[in-house]
Amino acid sequence: MVGRMLTVDVMMAIGNNFFYTRSLPCTLWFFDRGKELLNPSPSSKGEESEHIVTVEKQLPKQLLANARELRKKQTAPEELLWQLLRNRQLNDLKFRRQHPLKVGFILDFYCAEAKLGIEIDGAYHNQKEQQLRDVERTKVINEYGIRIIRFTNDQVLQNIVQVLNDIIEAASPPSPNGEGTGVRNKNSVLMLDARKIYRKVTSKVNDFSPEQLQNLICIVNLYRGNNKKFEATVNGYLETSADLAKETADATAELQKQLKKIFKIFSEFATQYAKENKEAKSFVDALIIEETTSIYELQNKLIAEAKKTKPNIEVLEGISHLCKALRKPQDKLIKQLLDVISTAVKEYQLNKNKAWKELNVQAQFIAPLKALQQQLSGNPDEEEPGLLHETEYFYKQAHWLTSRFPDGVYTDVEGLCKVVTQKEIEAKDWSLSPGRYVGVDTSTDEDFDYEERLNEIHIELEGLNEEAIALAKVISENYKELAI
Repeated sequence: MVGRMLTVDVMMAIGNNFFYTRSLPCTLWFFDRGKELLNPSPSSKGEESEHIVTVEKQLPKQLLANARELRKKQTAPEELLWQLLRNRQLNDLKFRRQHPLKVGFILDFYCAEAKLGIEIDGAYHNQKEQQLRDVERTKVINEYGIRIIRFTNDQVLQNIVQVLNDIIEAASPPSPNGEGTGVRNKNSVLMLDARKIYRKVTSKVNDFSPEQLQNLICIVNLYRGNNKKFEATVNGYLETSADLAKETADATAELQKQLKKIFKIFSEFATQYAKENKEAKSFVDALIIEETTSIYELQNKLIAEAKKTKPNIEVLEGISHLCKALRKPQDKLIKQLLDVISTAVKEYQLNKNKAWKELNVQAQFIAPLKALQQQLSGNPDEEEPGLLHETEYFYKQAHWLTSRFPDGVYTDVEGLCKVVTQKEIEAKDWSLSPGRYVGVDTSTDEDFDYEERLNEIHIELEGLNEEAIALAKVISENYKELAI
């Protein structure tokens, strides 16, 4: 089991109704043979660390004597750095000072686990001849698989925090896949619980939306040290949301213009018609819809904000809230208006009225209004979400990632992901269920889309109704056969 675990990189739990699992949840295993080339975790204290060669054997006696002498005569910068490196104080890395190499050189500091050498350069290293010697020396040491990083005395004495950060970064080498510094090592496994992440396709089938899939890929990339993927994905969401926001502003402005035009023309017609037919006074009154002014105000606010938007998450947050706040009231207003017109046509038989016919209501007013509404609110029958929803949706994808990984680097997230070691897996009886490691997220999800969940429930109910009808038909046919 241990041998196999070495190449397991990610374990992801997915919910039911995915792929061929039908009603059963499952766990996906992702293997990476490249992990065998990674360094073990610096904190590993098992068999892995026992094989690390700390000091070369059969070193020349004079070289060893020189190293001991240099330890007694450390410079002030060397002494300061040693006090911060010794006894695994820095990221649990084991460092040696004045470390001799068989090739005849002595490194100021050396970490065998990371095969990292550190050199502290005094002022004489600024001389051209010495710089050439340093380059040649580094080239020879690199041939032994040891990486060298250099700091000046001033850097150590004046900016020690940055020096330590640079050492930590250098001690975590790029992975074989060309990724950057990450939390992944030879003994780690990323446990990812994606059971709450899905898109409802039908009552029996779930899948990941393209964005959900990208978000999961971002988490894996952060774990492996590829922060650029995360940054590019977030920026892509924000740019898409900003572009959609501008389209939304234009479409909303056109919709408002069409609404005002309809209210004006139809009110004038209704007023004139009521002079000939007193009963039509109710038509005039019905066209005075109380919520119209407040909806115009919401539209104007969204138009103003969206036209000057930038791919900035704080700016888009406000626009996203405006999109959500406008969608339902706007649709309700349009429905009320169309209902008023439809009722008047039937009640007063307006299709027989010459003035009404000349207005060409369907082509000039109703069809353009519905087209603009569909552009903004979408068409559920065709699974078209509309600009208002899409603007909010892509902002939410960016927010989902940045709220969980605010610094753009991997961190364990309660209820979602956790990096574990083989020892932790062994302690849980080799359980390979991510849910046992990531815990349960007890926080309230303020972004939970209740409307979307209701749509999912509606899809589920439709599926159950179809099954019930099919079952009733089978029962009926069987009953007829029994009766015969």
